[in-house]
Amino acid sequence: MPNVGGGTTTPILYPPGPAPSDLIYQPLPLTILSLNMFAKVMGINPAHFWGGLAVNLTPSVMPVSTCSSIWHHYPWQDADKVSRYDLAIEIAKAESDLAQAVGYYPGPVWITAEKQEYPRVYRREYFGSGGDIRGLAKGVSARWGRIIQPGKRAVDLVATAATVTGSLAYSDEDSDGYNETAIISIATTLTEINEIKVYQNGQDGKPETEIREPRKKYISGGFAYFIFDSWLFINPELYENLPTDQGEYAIDFGDMSNYLGSVDIYREYVDTTDTSCEFYWENAFVGCAVCGGVGCDACSGVIQTGCLRVRNPEVGELVPVPSTYDATAGWSYSCWNGGRDPDTVALWYQCGLQNEAFINHRTACPVPIDWARVIARLATSRLERPFCGCSNVEALSQYLRMDVTRNEGAPGMFFTTVNVVNNPFGTRVGEVEAWRFTTKLADRKVNVAVI
Repeated sequence: MPNVGGGTTTPILYPPGPAPSDLIYQPLPLTILSLNMFAKVMGINPAHFWGGLAVNLTPSVMPVSTCSSIWHHYPWQDADKVSRYDLAIEIAKAESDLAQAVGYYPGPVWITAEKQEYPRVYRREYFGSGGDIRGLAKGVSARWGRIIQPGKRAVDLVATAATVTGSLAYSDEDSDGYNETAIISIATTLTEINEIKVYQNGQDGKPETEIREPRKKYISGGFAYFIFDSWLFINPELYENLPTDQGEYAIDFGDMSNYLGSVDIYREYVDTTDTSCEFYWENAFVGCAVCGGVGCDACSGVIQTGCLRVRNPEVGELVPVPSTYDATAGWSYSCWNGGRDPDTVALWYQCGLQNEAFINHRTACPVPIDWARVIARLATSRLERPFCGCSNVEALSQYLRMDVTRNEGAPGMFFTTVNVVNNPFGTRVGEVEAWRFTTKLADRKVNVAVI
């Protein structure tokens, strides 16, 4: 690693710093494309990407001499290089920009309480009664297409895998002295492996604490099995270590005490017993004799729950229906509480593009590989700090960040068109690549009027 006085320095292995139990881990911003998959797409050394080395092993595994530096969690831990926090922000922004361009997310996401105006009669002086011209319930055009399923996200704890019980084990598959594989095995009666996910212990299955992705996962003989790269199981509290004057530090991947001793296994699914839409009516009265307009049940708006049906998943046409749930009878239709069409409706649903290989259990990554590449390159083009990595990775990041509208003379001269200059993503190489990718898609969401 570069030193201010010249030469190189050996990274200080963690600790120094406060003990992990004294730290508070803060999850990174949630992204559709996992940081682990980003590192694979960009060809980054995975051990260095997750902030560690295993130099105490003989022979040294993934030594720092093969690449220039390790990655840190936050930018303030090394202000001269990009951090995983910087990266997560740019990935999330890239995913949002791509979704805005094509009308659907590049991977599965859960949409919570999306507000939409309920379709009204074309004559504004009239109120509707919930039906369209064909006698069916009115549909609502959701903000996003590629609907997967309506409903709210729910998680149930399946089991806690731990090293003390043998349900979580670290293994050295190639006998090089480093336990590069984490294996989880838990008993289950579930049959859909894509619903079963691994989370950091004690985090209640929050999406941003999911450990992504396993090399392989499957169900066999009443057990669910997960095979991960072990560096994904580094205790996340170690990432909160503060910089010191002793030089750049690294987590010792050869020390098994730096790994998680337990993880939680949850089932993630849509709760079909919970409401998937809510209807809202404006109160028709100007004043209130009860509270004087300050706010009470008498003058507040009317709210009614219901369930969603999918009419056209590609363009995001959903049908909200007023209904009530009974544990025995299920959902049953209800009349409008407001006596007319509601003014607005809130929607809960899961949507986004799904990798066909993921659906068929051939991969654990739900994002199609071509989209993963576009997301990674678009996010990289917007990073303001240099990469921590080998020269080929650094060269790629510099190329993607190059602005094609800048004339710096040969060989940095570019000839651009008006379309490139005006593309909504920007004019850096990675942004132009993403724009060209999205403009050639034939299956983008088409906005349609729903009445």
